[in-house]
Amino acid sequence: MKQPFIEGNATSLPFNFHWDRDFAFSYVHTFQTWYPIFTLLTVHPLIFYVLLVRTNGYGRAVKWGYVVNQISLLAHELNVSFLFRMVNLAPYAGLYCDGPLCRMGLPKWMLMSVNQIPLSFTTICVITPFQFLLFRMHGMIVANSNTRIRFSDRTQTIIIIGESVLLLTNVFGFSYFGRDSDSSAQLLKRPELEWLTHREGTIFMFGPPGYPQYFMYEGLILFGCIALIAPFVGFLIIHSTNELSKRVAKGQSSSKTQNMTNSVIAVFFSQMIAILVLYISPLGILLIYLAVDLSFLPAPIIAFIRYLNMPIFLLEPLFLSLIFLLRNPNRRILIIAFLKTFCGHVLRSSAIEIKSTLPGINGRPQTKSS
Repeated sequence: MKQPFIEGNATSLPFNFHWDRDFAFSYVHTFQTWYPIFTLLTVHPLIFYVLLVRTNGYGRAVKWGYVVNQISLLAHELNVSFLFRMVNLAPYAGLYCDGPLCRMGLPKWMLMSVNQIPLSFTTICVITPFQFLLFRMHGMIVANSNTRIRFSDRTQTIIIIGESVLLLTNVFGFSYFGRDSDSSAQLLKRPELEWLTHREGTIFMFGPPGYPQYFMYEGLILFGCIALIAPFVGFLIIHSTNELSKRVAKGQSSSKTQNMTNSVIAVFFSQMIAILVLYISPLGILLIYLAVDLSFLPAPIIAFIRYLNMPIFLLEPLFLSLIFLLRNPNRRILIIAFLKTFCGHVLRSSAIEIKSTLPGINGRPQTKSS
């Protein structure tokens, strides 16, 4: 049973950890528990229905690229918001895991090695399908232009495989360097952290503020991957945007087919903005607070970093799915029609069930008991 309160819980704690203890952890726990259930029963089935049954204007490669992308996002959401349910412990270089896998009483070495592999794998591998889609969108944009910057299928495959191998080094980094620091036992005796030891979850204490003793090496690996991949991705985005602007300026986007292509491209680049806000930014903040001592900041700011960083990170799959479903006007019409049909079917079924339970409705007069 969870124990959100301990003796002396009326006192304030450094860095406003008493907010976490008294109410914030309960709210975050409730949100992270019900959020994936909601999306699993609503948004994800709808987007797979659209992708697999009612997708128009997509080539085969782009269509299946989106299918793989949605599968990776679903796995990422399941791990981050349900199985592990991570909460950061800023300004300390640490994480608290409140998910089912961390409440089973498994040995900590197993959680920090074996179980971190799927978590890190799904966190990192959402990037590869978007890199593939970015290549395809770039190819669609430059198809009728005079630019010399083009990428053959072979070149795209080599680059994607190389990036995937580079990203997979983070799986090793998370599982090997995701260890408690040598001072973790002493740190957990501090009053702002000691109350966490009374809960059923698992604490990953990488080190004091600004010094993750072992995990800093995984931070360097992740930073190196970002430094190598981000400039190339940024170049593709900028070049695609410039070429699309030239095409619009020349009036080459008036045909029905071209308008459909432009709509597909607009959806994708809207998703890229969402990735920047909901994926890259939270990961960047995580790296910053793990590597930099932020204890000089006002306590309320540090507290809001704890509350907002991980929830924002786990909202990425939902917002990417909603952009895909709602950014395209034709898809909005399709979804509205689908919802009307579904709701009408539910209402008719309910009416028939109610009708069958009431006497005298089916043409048979009620008989009065004598």
